[in-house]
Amino acid sequence: MVRNVYKRNILYRIRKLDNRNILFGPSHCLELNELALLIWNNLNGENNTEYLINLIQSQYEEIDKETIEKDILDFIEGLADKNIINACV
Repeated sequence: MVRNVYKRNILYRIRKLDNRNILFGPSHCLELNELALLIWNNLNGENNTEYLINLIQSQYEEIDKETIEKDILDFIEGLADKNIINACV
């Protein structure tokens, strides 16, 4: 599987409101849990998806790698479909 690199759309920002992580942008507003926030913070145009999978697996060792990979790729695909992140060429 090809490991893509993604970067955040600069029009989207995280704000902490009432102890919740809210992702604001021109067309979407999402609440991110701590795991989603960790992924978001690492979508910097340098880290590929394999890096993200290994990062999450190191913090959640009780979850198998296949589950982590599927969940991360589904999350990233959802963000990319909404133009919240973009694949780097």
